[in-house]
Amino acid sequence: MTGDSPPHRRADLDALRVGAVYLLFLFHTLKVYDPRLGYHVWSPDLIPAVSPVTAFINIWHMPLLFFLAGWSAVMSLRTRGTPVFLRDRVRRLALPLIFGIALLCPLIKYVELRSGVWLGIGGRAATAALQQAHGALQAGPLPVAEPYLGSFPAFLPEFYGTLKFVTWSHLWFLAYLLLYTTLLAPLLVVIARGGPVRTRQAVLALCLPAAVLAFSEALLRPYWPGTQDLINDWANVARYGLYLMLGALWARYPGLGETMRARWPAALAAGIMLYTVAMAFTGGAEPASRAARFADHGARAASGWFFILFLLGLAGCYVTKAGAWLESASGTAMAVYILHQPVIVLAAYNLDTLALPVAARLAIILLVSVALTLALVHGVIARADILRAGFGLTAPPRAAWFAAGIAAFSVAAGVSLRFV
Repeated sequence: MTGDSPPHRRADLDALRVGAVYLLFLFHTLKVYDPRLGYHVWSPDLIPAVSPVTAFINIWHMPLLFFLAGWSAVMSLRTRGTPVFLRDRVRRLALPLIFGIALLCPLIKYVELRSGVWLGIGGRAATAALQQAHGALQAGPLPVAEPYLGSFPAFLPEFYGTLKFVTWSHLWFLAYLLLYTTLLAPLLVVIARGGPVRTRQAVLALCLPAAVLAFSEALLRPYWPGTQDLINDWANVARYGLYLMLGALWARYPGLGETMRARWPAALAAGIMLYTVAMAFTGGAEPASRAARFADHGARAASGWFFILFLLGLAGCYVTKAGAWLESASGTAMAVYILHQPVIVLAAYNLDTLALPVAARLAIILLVSVALTLALVHGVIARADILRAGFGLTAPPRAAWFAAGIAAFSVAAGVSLRFV
């Protein structure tokens, strides 16, 4: 999803990357109705059946994107060299991160507060009225948040001028990826310079990562459940870093992909079996004993790896050529990723009030979000060089400087409002 040029593209991996990005529309819309708080808008009307779906997607979805980023990093280093690679990371990761935090995240945080939710480094909370509306459907009590009644113009100085409300929302992915590819660049260079090893790899080489991931999750996840704040998120830091390196090794050993194209049914069976084991330990709830938690987190982590192997093998078998739609979608995937969140947040905040059945509201929010995001990406962002740069698409260097200047000016203007 980092917009590498054609020599670094493969149709099967592009299809997985685009699919993972577009799956976010469904995932985040479902989170609006999830009994477990984890999104900026939380509907008063919850759907219990949503939790198992989002929990299943969570075990492999973002890990797949980090895996693909690791593969892309090695392929890029093989042809561009380290200095060009690092400059590219700044342009395609650091700039969209800063641009998004400055221009999109204030709106996301404001809607979050107005909807009665608080997501931050200090944890998660919801207003008493919202929790009361949920009743027994809510997955456990939460700290009570005070209702936020201020206007958006009044909120902006608070967002820019204090650390209390600052958030990077879904842009945490860019921050983590920037950190990994910068700190691990020497190791990625070594892997890239080694060149591809063409020999066919044993099945055991595909199973070993499952054990490493299972041990990491079982050891860390009970203490750091996951906040994507980089400060108190060590389970995710380890998990996504491991997946990035696994993607890099996938580029080093193409034989792994060849093996998987023949064994994807076995990977699917292993993933289903391990996920069934995890559900048997928990029944969908948090395990009570330490041993059960260890087994639950370990089984989920291992099953996530096998589901990813299944997807890699399946795509490798059946996606052999990129059509016009895939090429277009792959080229704009980063912009879709960055923009989809504020669009869904606004759609959910305004459309969940419709006097319709909850399933109808969910479907409307999903369809409106997809249509509006694609219209803005293809009709506005892709046509303006400054916006292309700010949203991580290919753009002239001058446009990148202008985008960075707009972000800096927005922050400076917001901070100055606190002294007016």
